[in-house]
Amino acid sequence: MAEREPYIYMFDDIFWLTIAGTFFAFLGVAVKACLKSNCTQIKFLGFECVREPSADEPDTEDLEMALPPIPSRTARR
Repeated sequence: MAEREPYIYMFDDIFWLTIAGTFFAFLGVAVKACLKSNCTQIKFLGFECVREPSADEPDTEDLEMALPPIPSRTARR
């Protein structure tokens, strides 16, 4: 029988880039959720943070912007 290459060598750079990107995106979303929360003590994946959230900072992520209306893109007749 011919010797086969170990399966670990079948994973190429694109695979590892996708895995790393997914992992760091998950961590970024988790950190964003922790920072946005009003909790005073956060424990997540072995990390612990005790903080005092300030009530002075407004939540700017949900603000509506006053934009001019978008012109219609229908064909003129």
